[in-house]
Amino acid sequence: MRAPRSRVANVLADKLVHTDNPKKIIKEAAAYLISEHRTRDVHSLLRDIRGDLEKQGIINVTAVSAFKLSPRALLDIRNSIKKLYPHAKKIIIYEQIDKDVVSGVRIELANSQLDLTVKSKIDKFKQLTNQEEY
Repeated sequence: MRAPRSRVANVLADKLVHTDNPKKIIKEAAAYLISEHRTRDVHSLLRDIRGDLEKQGIINVTAVSAFKLSPRALLDIRNSIKKLYPHAKKIIIYEQIDKDVVSGVRIELANSQLDLTVKSKIDKFKQLTNQEEY
């Protein structure tokens, strides 16, 4: 019988919290997904794991930008996350470089994101200016 994805995520999140060797847990998880023919579940599973970790006070944030973020920008992101999650025990920020971003930053959490990229602002402006008036 196939274990529900939410249960797999819960077990993996718990193992990640209580290990000194997260790479080993990740390799075991990858082997499990391959052996069970569940590689399509990987993105959903990662999102579920992030959600389970958030419940335990470990907040994983991905900051997507065109260039490496300055220490000040990282501090601003950390402080913003602390306001959203005042009871967070640990905040981990992963930087992801994406040249398509051009400028600004997109902050991704388990089940939400804050898009402060220039592209997002331009798209919003286009959307507002293209709306028909009634």
